[in-house]
Amino acid sequence: MNIKAMITDILQQIDSIKSILDGYCPVIIPPVRRSDYISALQKTNRGDLNTLRVLILSIVYEEMKALRKLVERLIR
Repeated sequence: MNIKAMITDILQQIDSIKSILDGYCPVIIPPVRRSDYISALQKTNRGDLNTLRVLILSIVYEEMKALRKLVERLIR
């Protein structure tokens, strides 16, 4: 890894920590949704914030449903 990539990685990690401290939870983009995420980021750069919001909310919703199923299985 070159120095520029290392610095970029460190800055991204600092930004992630700042977001967590500001009250935002981390969201992991599943590999199957990566192209949707990149497309949403591109739209965000053109001023369309809604596409990224909807994508992140849909990912969080799906994860919450999976977590609920897991908890239900554990308490049976």
